[in-house]
Amino acid sequence: MRALTKVGFIWLLLGQAIKLSIAGTLPHIDIDVRYREQTALLEVSASTKLTTEHGRFFLNKDIPITRVDGLTNVKVTDGSNFRSFELTDESSGLIKLEYSIDLRNKKHSSGSGVAEQQNALGSADNAFLSASELWHPLFNGPFTARVTIRCSRSLSSIAPGMLVSDTVSDDVRTRTFELKQPTLAIDLMFGRWEVQHARMSGKSREIDLYTYFNEGNSSLANEYLGLTEDYILFYENLIGDYPFNSFSVVASPLPTGLGMPSLTYISERILKYPFIKNRSLPHEILHNWLGNGIFVDYQSGNWSEGLTTYLADYMVTELRSEPEAREMRHGWLRNYGSIEASGGEETLSDFSSRYHTASSAIGYGKSAMVFHMLRRIIGDESFKSCIKEFWNRYQFEIAGFKEIKRTCQSFTEYDLSSFFKNWVETKGAPRLNIELRQNENIGDTVDVTQDGEWTHPLDIVFEGRSESETTRLLVSENRTALPRKTVANAESIFVDPDFHSWRKLFPEEIPSTIRDFIAAKVTNYSQVDTRLNIESSLNRYFLENATQSITRETKPLLDKTPSIKVISTQSVESLIEDGEIELQLEALHHLEFMMLASKVDDNAILYIAVDDNLGIERIEAHIARARHYGKYSWLTINSGGEIVKGKQKISPHSFPIR
Repeated sequence: MRALTKVGFIWLLLGQAIKLSIAGTLPHIDIDVRYREQTALLEVSASTKLTTEHGRFFLNKDIPITRVDGLTNVKVTDGSNFRSFELTDESSGLIKLEYSIDLRNKKHSSGSGVAEQQNALGSADNAFLSASELWHPLFNGPFTARVTIRCSRSLSSIAPGMLVSDTVSDDVRTRTFELKQPTLAIDLMFGRWEVQHARMSGKSREIDLYTYFNEGNSSLANEYLGLTEDYILFYENLIGDYPFNSFSVVASPLPTGLGMPSLTYISERILKYPFIKNRSLPHEILHNWLGNGIFVDYQSGNWSEGLTTYLADYMVTELRSEPEAREMRHGWLRNYGSIEASGGEETLSDFSSRYHTASSAIGYGKSAMVFHMLRRIIGDESFKSCIKEFWNRYQFEIAGFKEIKRTCQSFTEYDLSSFFKNWVETKGAPRLNIELRQNENIGDTVDVTQDGEWTHPLDIVFEGRSESETTRLLVSENRTALPRKTVANAESIFVDPDFHSWRKLFPEEIPSTIRDFIAAKVTNYSQVDTRLNIESSLNRYFLENATQSITRETKPLLDKTPSIKVISTQSVESLIEDGEIELQLEALHHLEFMMLASKVDDNAILYIAVDDNLGIERIEAHIARARHYGKYSWLTINSGGEIVKGKQKISPHSFPIR
């Protein structure tokens, strides 16, 4: 799910930095919108006051402005994709712009390939306009706003902020939203929704809860309203008062998940799934504190996605099941292994938004693990106190990793400087090892070593014949001696067996996964015994980088480049019998499609089996669907659309010392 990452994209697009202070009077924008659904035309009137303190704003340069009223001492300059309006002297005053935006047949998007995000949509039934389109005056810092939206009474509309009026007159519905709290951008949504409402009591205010669901999801409304109340109360206790007056869950016709101040916009196709209710929904609600409540200093790295992933996706899982939490931690490390092997790694200080698998592995996975290690260093209660204090100090201010470090430092005597320098400003991960050293004076010693001076808490399990003992070390040097008394009774040692540290996995801990091929820099493509060529479909719907075609090869390649082999579904059973692939036979019932990640002679191979009788549209739907199961080693889809999936087993790596 994507939250405030669009703001980082906007300012990268403009080549501007968000102001690091919002002290003083914020700029205010009044926006009046009329959506004409028959022509998908959006008519906009926007006014704001330019001052010496806030003397410049931006607008998409492709928007044709039909009228400008007010200030005349304004310099208009075109950039590569924006138009800036800037005061030329020290006067101040209102400026009002009128313009129209044609959303008909538009396919505005940001990103590229499979990571592409549609930013605009216009039809008689639905419309969406992202702030990434620079559709309204945008200052290089937070602002407040009042947005009035008019459309036909058969439609409804929503924008971030508090709904202050909703009226119908002469077949026109008019809704007004106030953004009294500072914000960085405004999105617009229209649809034919069934709207349900509930009210809850927060710690300091009454909070209005809404669902805007299409007819097919209307039965889920009460469940979502109840879950939303539960999550808001949970995070109020963990962090502090909910910062807005309302929260809405809005069904989207697009395959997307967006978070905005006081609402989330989620694909109507996936609202029914448990992972949306149990992980995505708390993630987007939490962004109202982290990202929409405390703004990100994108110049020093986007911390909000990692911290939100940790406190929402991970913490909710941890409360439910430690084995599931362990699996999630392993998944972060496994994802890193995929992108480390193919390149494309960046530091956390460089991460701004998710635009491909590599950036997700760092900005979400690594960042979440960094907060997990921080929690283990300073302790649970100190970590929770740090989160509360971070919110108290910086709500509706702009903050970065240095502000997080400064806040947490006040809750521990341990100097966190090297920890944050290691994990925020540096690429990579340590490779851990156990070494036995002989010493004539004190006897044999056992050290844990790492290729660098990484600072992290590290669990060491000493296993003897009848019992085991776990010791937690705070490692910060290349070599750390293990307690001799504990070692004396051990026969083998396990290093971080539950995946609590950001590190490189041992070979036994690395199952083949579908994601390895999604993120690969290049893959070989071959067809073995099927007439269907799906190479272009894989490049469009599945892979982040283009394939290279080879001959109809049946043997593993020798150059170690990951390979995709397309076979017919009729061949799968014989490959299982020959031992070339491992798969549960019951997963083959009425098989239409299969993906299976494997290694043959240390060559990574993704077997894709397709039914030769299927049309290309159905195959492409299966391919696009499979991309969401990247963490698995294999999946099958039968003729009824049922998915069976699984993972290869992982084994802990042990170091024998006897």
